[in-house]
Amino acid sequence: MIEGHQHFTSIRDSKFSSTCYMDIDAWPIFIELERYAGRTIDKSAHMNITLSGPTPLSLTISQSRIYWNGAHVGIPTMTMLEHSMWLGFSIQGDEIVVQFAPPESRYMGVIGHWPLIEVTGVEISAYTETGMEQVVRRIVSEWPSEAQDSTVFRKTIRELERRIKHLEDDIYTLDEKNKRQDNLHNKHLKDKYDQQRRVNEIHEDLSTAIPHEKVAQLEFTFRAYAWVFAVAVLIGVYVSWRMYKRQQKLQRWTL
Repeated sequence: MIEGHQHFTSIRDSKFSSTCYMDIDAWPIFIELERYAGRTIDKSAHMNITLSGPTPLSLTISQSRIYWNGAHVGIPTMTMLEHSMWLGFSIQGDEIVVQFAPPESRYMGVIGHWPLIEVTGVEISAYTETGMEQVVRRIVSEWPSEAQDSTVFRKTIRELERRIKHLEDDIYTLDEKNKRQDNLHNKHLKDKYDQQRRVNEIHEDLSTAIPHEKVAQLEFTFRAYAWVFAVAVLIGVYVSWRMYKRQQKLQRWTL
């Protein structure tokens, strides 16, 4: 029980259920409910409302649907913060009329009819798989004509604080991840700089180990040998060509 409201399940619950039974003193019956989720929506969460008696009548409120007697109606049944929704039961003739007002609506629409039976009480149960607030604010015999959602409850403030804390944790985690990425990037740049510096030092060491004059002399010698080799190749080609022509000439005289 929080601020006079019966909390059947909470956002922090996991695979949890609870049940409560209340006697009925007068008709009609109006039940003010809350069903709100955190960051993750629990699609398995649901509330069962049963009119107890010799022949119980039940309906189930799940995500965006209300089921009863094998039928269902699609209607909003969940919010992200504390907003009321109303479930009503009234007797009209020989029937029990089931009405529902979705969150932030002031209109009670008829969603079904049940045969009139003897009702001794209301049994409400709720289940959540991964966490959802499912709350009964109050049960009254007259639907309030004025909206009550303008009141800010302490639990609303606590829920907002909880979500802010989650956001702060996410921001901290993201910041730590960015810092790790920056450190890796800086390390990569440092390694690259050190490698380039080492290459430059090797080049400088080589330049220092072999004097410039010696390098120039070796270069001149290499070029001279290259020219001599090229001339020798040309002379060899020319001599071979001359010998080939002479051989052809001798062959013609022989014939």
